[in-house]
Amino acid sequence: MRFIICALLAASLALPQIKMPPFERVVLGNGVTLILMPKRDLPLLSVRVAVKGGAEADPSGLEGMSSIVTEMMTLGTTTRSREKLAGDLDQLGIDVQRGSNRQTAFLQMESLAKDRDKALEIFEDLLLHPAFAEAELKRLLAQKIDGVKVAKDNPGAAIRQYSPAFYFGKNHPYGRTATGDELSLAKITRDGVEAFWKSNFVGKNMVVVVGGDFDAAAMREKMTGLLGKIPAGMAYVWKQTAVPARSAAPRLLLVDLPEATQTYFTIAQPGIDRTNPDRTPLELVNTLFGGRF
Repeated sequence: MRFIICALLAASLALPQIKMPPFERVVLGNGVTLILMPKRDLPLLSVRVAVKGGAEADPSGLEGMSSIVTEMMTLGTTTRSREKLAGDLDQLGIDVQRGSNRQTAFLQMESLAKDRDKALEIFEDLLLHPAFAEAELKRLLAQKIDGVKVAKDNPGAAIRQYSPAFYFGKNHPYGRTATGDELSLAKITRDGVEAFWKSNFVGKNMVVVVGGDFDAAAMREKMTGLLGKIPAGMAYVWKQTAVPARSAAPRLLLVDLPEATQTYFTIAQPGIDRTNPDRTPLELVNTLFGGRF
């Protein structure tokens, strides 16, 4: 088995390197990194904003904050209610995605290239003028808290909630829940949401990628004007934590759901850093052997 894995790793490393389409990288005066990648063969425009931090940046005791903030950014602006915003997006067939993982929060939009001006106007509204309406926040938090409670009745979902904290420890960035729990979500307030947005969605913490059917010079000018309105702020600094040490003896956590009809297992050992050059080959090998570690 070891020989096969080594052979696959060697083969994957010998493959030709992926060649990205031509792109332009510009750092604006407020620190925003803007990447332009024209691709004229499809009449689409895609814009993605990513900020460093994600769930790792959640304040202690307020786990789930980053996830809530990104979702609230799509639930109304200071000039568009949730209903008006949904109507404007539907009218133009614009798809908006948002989310937060352990180290990044993002907002993404895709539209037809012919509607780029109207689409970018809406995108600017989402990015720069979220309303964080109190009523919308209360509704969203209630839904999320109910979802956490329901997940505890699902063995597969429950084990994903408990195993990271057991392995990494509750104070490790990977040991904290990215989506929050009943206690942390109940503590989130509108003032806290707005404060998190103001401190994280800033120029020095932001990368914006624009791809699709557009003229590079014209798009650079338009995006520079749009993104130039964002405060520079401070860049997020990644938390420095020790790699979890191997235990002297195996540890076992049992999550008992007496009425469950299935049993789920999570087996964890130290892995590699996200920037390790072997990350992609290892993911390939893991997938070939039936799993994604």
